[in-house]
Amino acid sequence: MLHELAGVMRLLEQATWGPRIDALTQVALTPQQLRLVGLLALDGPKRLTDLATQLGVSMPTVSGLLDRLSQHGMIQRTEDPLDRRAKTVQVTAKGTEALRAMLAAEFLGPIHFIRALPTDQLQALVGAVRTLVQIAQSQQDSPPPQP
Repeated sequence: MLHELAGVMRLLEQATWGPRIDALTQVALTPQQLRLVGLLALDGPKRLTDLATQLGVSMPTVSGLLDRLSQHGMIQRTEDPLDRRAKTVQVTAKGTEALRAMLAAEFLGPIHFIRALPTDQLQALVGAVRTLVQIAQSQQDSPPPQP
């Protein structure tokens, strides 16, 4: 059943590719920049060294990414309260909104088709998604499952 669901989800993804790509191009950030903004949005303010480690890139690479994000108003650098020589970085409201827009783009394609579902199927889908949200929320602090 899971294999069948995965196949159907792939077909839905392919059928809704165009609207999602259009929405993603409006965000105007590279995948690496979106990943950095996402880390900050999920984890809160971070030091540059921590960002470099999490992203698996060098400090100059992180600095360049942050420079471009700062120019777009997506992040803000501030003095680290524990070490005035260091800087911390946090996402701004504009950065959070860009991330939301990117995530919302994943739903733009299917939403048109979801509206066309009969009421009983829509209710079943809403119930299934609510259950998935509950499972995801309950596992947020749990380690990822081993393959």
